Amino acid sequence: MSRKLKVDTPPEFSFCEPDTASSLSRWHIRRVGPEGIKTGGGVYVAPLCWEENRNYPWRNGWDVGVEFDPRHFEHACPRCVEKYKKETS
Repeated sequence: MSRKLKVDTPPEFSFCEPDTASSLSRWHIRRVGPEGIKTGGGVYVAPLCWEENRNYPWRNGWDVGVEFDPRHFEHACPRCVEKYKKETS
C-alpha cells in the first residue's frame, strides 16, 4: 500500500503526470524545485525524460500523491527511471 505524500518537507524528486495522462499512463519523475509539491495541478516542470522525448508536450501536470520511493518504479516511465538512477548513483 502506498504511503501518502508529505508536503511539509518536499522531497528532491516526485512522481508526476501531465495533463494528458490517462488511467493507463505511466508516472514520470521530476526534480522538485522552489514551487514544491503540486498534487492539485500547476506543475510546469518537465520530467527527467524530457530531454530525450521532445515530442511529448509537457504543458501542465500534477504530482502523484504518493511518497517518492523506488518501490513505485514499476509504475514509472522507464526513461525517467533510467535518468534518475544515472543522476543519483
